[in-house]
Amino acid sequence: MKLNQNYLSNHTNSDYKEDYENCYNALGLYSSVQFVLRLRYDLHLELEKFENVDVGKYNEFTANEIQAYSTYFHETIHWWQHVGSITGFILSMSYPSQTHINVQHLKEYLKYTGKVKPIKKYNELNATTNTPKDDEFKTINTIVNNYYDIEFFRDLIIKPDLVKKHISNNYFESVGHSYHIAYSSFCNLIASCFDNENKFVPDSNEWLDKFVGLKNDKADGYYYQSPVFIPPTGVYDPHHQF
Repeated sequence: MKLNQNYLSNHTNSDYKEDYENCYNALGLYSSVQFVLRLRYDLHLELEKFENVDVGKYNEFTANEIQAYSTYFHETIHWWQHVGSITGFILSMSYPSQTHINVQHLKEYLKYTGKVKPIKKYNELNATTNTPKDDEFKTINTIVNNYYDIEFFRDLIIKPDLVKKHISNNYFESVGHSYHIAYSSFCNLIASCFDNENKFVPDSNEWLDKFVGLKNDKADGYYYQSPVFIPPTGVYDPHHQF
C-alpha cells in the first residue's frame, strides 16, 4: 500500500481551492462547539465511493480510499468520546457553561461598568490589584476567572502539554480548582434546564467545603502554585498512538 502524502498532511496547502474551506487546515475534526464531525472535501469525495459497499472487503479498495476512511474512523472516535462519556458531555457543555456561570455577573458588569469590551483588557488597564474590594472589579475578577478556569480544564483534558504555559498565568489557580469550576458549572447548567431542586443532578454547592478543605490542607493539585503533573497524552488521545 502506497500512502498518499496529501492525505497525511494537516497543514494548509497554498494550492487548495475554496472547496477545501470546510476543513482547510486539517484532514478532519470533531467540533465540540458545533457538535459536528468535519472532513476535508477531497476525503468526502473518496468516501462517497463507499456507498453500498462492504467495508470489510478492504482488499477491494485503493490506498486513497483506505486513508480517507481511516481519517473518518479517527474523527468518529472523537465524536463517540464526546457523546458517549460523562467527561465528553462535560467538555461539549463547557462552552455554554462558560456563559451560564457568568450570566448574572455580566449583568452586574453592565450595571457597574457599562457596555465595555473586551472585559479582560478593561481590567488590565484599570484594575489596581489582583484582589479587588470594590464591586466593579470584584465582578470583573469573577467573570474572567470563571472563563479561564473552564478554559484550563479543557486543555487539561484534551492537550495537557498546553498546561505548561498556563502554570505561569496569574489566572491559573490549580488543576483541582479548574476541575471544580468546570464540573460544578456543568451541573448547574444541566440542573437549570430540568432539575432546579437537584433531585437528580448533584448539587455542586455541597462540594465547596470539601474543595476548600483540600486547598487548606495543601493537597497536591488543589492549592495555588501546587505541583502540576502533566501526563504525556490527553484523555482522548491514546487512539492516536494506536
